[in-house]
Amino acid sequence: SVHIDWKIKENGVAIVTINRPKKSNALTIQMWKDLNNIFEYLSFQDEVRAVLLRAEGKNFTGGIDLMDASEVLFGPIATLDKEVGRKGIYLLKAKIVQDWFSALENCRVPVIAAAHGACIGAGIDLMCSADIRYSTEDVKFCIKEIDLGFVTDIGGIQRFPKVVGNDSWARELLYTARYFDGKEGF
Repeated sequence: SVHIDWKIKENGVAIVTINRPKKSNALTIQMWKDLNNIFEYLSFQDEVRAVLLRAEGKNFTGGIDLMDASEVLFGPIATLDKEVGRKGIYLLKAKIVQDWFSALENCRVPVIAAAHGACIGAGIDLMCSADIRYSTEDVKFCIKEIDLGFVTDIGGIQRFPKVVGNDSWARELLYTARYFDGKEGF
C-alpha cells in the first residue's frame, strides 16, 4: 500500500504526507524510494513553488522501520570480515539510501518540513535535508544510532551539526541518544 501521499495545491505548494500512522510513520525502504521519486518529480514541475513535508497521525516518524530495512542495514554485517565483496555491496546500498534523502536537499524549490509528536532517527535526517524546519514545542526528537549500535550512512549526522549550528551540542545528542524537544531543537 502507498504510505506517501502528495498533491499540488492551486497556490503552487506541493504537500507531501507521510501516511503510515499505525506504525508511527516508520519509514520503509519503499517509502524512501517513494520520497526520492516524488521530490525528483516535484522539482521539475513548473507550477510547484514550494514543498511542505508533513505526516499524518500522532508522530512525524518513528524513524527507520528496522524490520523492513534489516537486510539493507544489517544483512552483510556477519560476513563483512569474511567476504570483502559483500562489504562493497553494503556500502553501495548505503550510498543509494543517502541519495534518496538528498532528493529533498536537491529539490529546486524550498522544502519545508513540519514535525510533531515523535521525530526519531531518520526523521531528523529528513528534517536536516529540508530548507526550513518547523516543529511543535512538545515534539520529541532523538538520534538513536548509538542505542542501536550502528553508524548512520544517510547523511543526517553530517547535516545535523550544520543545521543546528552547535557542534558540541550536536555531538552530545549523537553520543547520548537523549531526547530533546522543539524548544531546544530545530
